[in-house]
Amino acid sequence: LPFDNDPSEQRTTINEQPATIEVLPNPAADVFTVSYNLPLDGKVWLDVVNANGQVVRRILNGATQSAGNYRFNENAASLAPGAYYL
Repeated sequence: LPFDNDPSEQRTTINEQPATIEVLPNPAADVFTVSYNLPLDGKVWLDVVNANGQVVRRILNGATQSAGNYRFNENAASLAPGAYYL
């Protein structure tokens, strides 16, 4: 299951502060690791989206998190083969 094609690192901006999310391995088979940093405290939503733009899994649903680095494993075994985005 490839995530976010190339590169595997995605950058977004939160109130003009750069944030980074990374998925490894890419492509993933059964389990993948998500690492991200938050430059500011805030609520976080993280979805797995298929190539058609449909949310197939919500990983984080507005969880309040402090600024800092985060890392967790997610099971991809139930996802159909294909490309996905976070």
